[in-house]
Amino acid sequence: MRLEALTMMRLLSRFRPKLLGSVWTGHIRKWSDIDIHVFTNTVSALTSMLDEQNPLYTWGDL
Repeated sequence: MRLEALTMMRLLSRFRPKLLGSVWTGHIRKWSDIDIHVFTNTVSALTSMLDEQNPLYTWGDL
C-alpha cells in the first residue's frame, strides 16, 4: 500500500500531498485505505488532473 501511496503522491505532487492514517503509521489492516490530503485553491484543478489520469479515488470532506 505504501508503494501505491507513493505513486499517487507523485501524481499529486503539485498539490503538496500529505500521507495520513494507517498507511503512514504502518498499522495497516484488512480494510485500510490510503489517506492523502492535498491543498488547492480550486477543486476543479484537482478533479481535472485526476480525471485525466484516471486513478481510483473517493472524496472526503471538501
